Amino acid sequence: MNWLKGDIPPISIPHTLQEALPHIYLLVGGGIALYLLSIVFTYIGVLRQVRGLPTRHGVFPAWEVGLRPRLPHIPYLFPVKDFYTKPEFDIYQNAGSDLLAFTVLALPSGPVYFIGSPSLAKHVCTKPTFGKASFEKRYENIRQFGSNIVSAYDGEEHRHHKNVIRGCFGEQIFEKVWEKMTGQVEIMLCEEGVKERGGVLGDIGHLMIKVTFAVIGEVGFSEKIPWRIEKSDGKGEMPFVESMEAMDESLLLQFLMPSWVLKVVPSLRRYGVARRDYLKHTHRLYQHRRNEIIEEDDLSSKPPKDILGALAHAQITAERASQQPGAKGTGKFGVGLTEEEVISDMFVFLVAGHETTGHTLAFILANLALYPDWQEGIYEEIKDVRGEEEPSYKNMNQLQLTLAFCLESLRQNDSARLIFKYAIEDSLVPYTTWDKNGNVVEKTHLMKKGSLIGLDLPACQKNPYHWKESNEFNPRRHLPRTSKNAEREGEVEGAGDIPYLGFSLGGRQCIGRRFAEVEMVSFVSRLLSQYKVKVKGEAEEQKEGQGEQWEESRKRMFDTAYEDLTLTPGKFDLILEKRE
Repeated sequence: MNWLKGDIPPISIPHTLQEALPHIYLLVGGGIALYLLSIVFTYIGVLRQVRGLPTRHGVFPAWEVGLRPRLPHIPYLFPVKDFYTKPEFDIYQNAGSDLLAFTVLALPSGPVYFIGSPSLAKHVCTKPTFGKASFEKRYENIRQFGSNIVSAYDGEEHRHHKNVIRGCFGEQIFEKVWEKMTGQVEIMLCEEGVKERGGVLGDIGHLMIKVTFAVIGEVGFSEKIPWRIEKSDGKGEMPFVESMEAMDESLLLQFLMPSWVLKVVPSLRRYGVARRDYLKHTHRLYQHRRNEIIEEDDLSSKPPKDILGALAHAQITAERASQQPGAKGTGKFGVGLTEEEVISDMFVFLVAGHETTGHTLAFILANLALYPDWQEGIYEEIKDVRGEEEPSYKNMNQLQLTLAFCLESLRQNDSARLIFKYAIEDSLVPYTTWDKNGNVVEKTHLMKKGSLIGLDLPACQKNPYHWKESNEFNPRRHLPRTSKNAEREGEVEGAGDIPYLGFSLGGRQCIGRRFAEVEMVSFVSRLLSQYKVKVKGEAEEQKEGQGEQWEESRKRMFDTAYEDLTLTPGKFDLILEKRE
């Protein structure tokens, strides 16, 4: 053995592929083994992080709203039912905890938590140790049109959008929302042939989308939206209103599909054209509004009463202020919002400003029909406030029961479904467990930095350990204790006792909350001042003993709802009966 004598054999260098293959296999195999080993060790670390919590395991994430109802439930591969059940609180009830943990092999870096507690959700929304998970795919998809207020990262980028937009959402905008919504109620009644004598309103969900679409068209873009939009022949540029409608029809595709897919797939090509032409129209409209304001050369007057015009006015004001002597620096994101950012924000308003409200209005109407006593209470409130006159925006704060009814409808049928946060640093959070006998125990859990957190809004809004008789429809929950309605209704839970998540909470709560509340209250007050809303059963004649039972009607209107980008009502009709 020469090597024992110090003779080291020369290194053999392979000269052919065949000689090199064993070495290549060894390197590749070793690399794969090391990678898998690192995943195993990371996964073990994740399992240690979630010790003591009810934990579910899967290979791939299966929680994305819009996709999870369409995916098959494959245990440990696509465990859809671990993330999504009806009733929504069941996964927490069965686990005996309002904090659940999920380990996902495709996301091995940390656990994913789901929260079904409104108080814990408030903790996560309002504490500086948590932030919005803008890196999540859902938010990245929204950024395809540019940076916007929904997908913006916490900190300077979000403030950059919020400071401009908040200044544009003034009282004159809300007054215009009320005016345009009440006008659309009248257009709907006339176009559907029920203005004079009442009658059947068909496919309520579709009608409410038409109503809110027309409102955002006028308030957002100063564009008059016809009740029935004709399709063009496909030659030349798609008209603006048609492109808006086509974008609205294809929201899930617009968010999930790359633009090139919409161009090459024949059945989707119309939506690709709509995207292209919608952006062209919006850019031109923005430039037109800018030029109008610049020509007026008097920025001291009130800004335009449409959102796009208000944003253009704010931008020009910011640009001129930055040119004054002693002006502050522009910061990382420049002066005001860029044109691309304005267009992206306007697209968000188009989506969030009408789809969520339209769907919620459909559920509000269904509840009005199911609960005639509450409906009459709202009518009495309207009469107390305005007598025989129609309510106006000046009465908004007096119509407290009307707003409470709308908020309760949203509580039971939350539109947004799921919001993602993440832990900026290690954070100790409170949560609750219970046993089969209902004995509740308060606990804490350490969420490690980087952990992803899903706020399960429907579960939070129906948590029976926070909301008394959570499945009961009870608008009293949202009445201020000092309101006349609270006194009239007797003892109430009172507003603010339980965190309400219908518009999220904290610094990232929905900036359009007041906009949506004005839409809902103006619609309901205008309609109920003239009509009663009644259930239309499956049978044409609702004679005694032949019509639907109350529970059958409720199931037909609510249990047919399904998840798309938001909670979408199924198809149902209602009857409007003209008041004497």
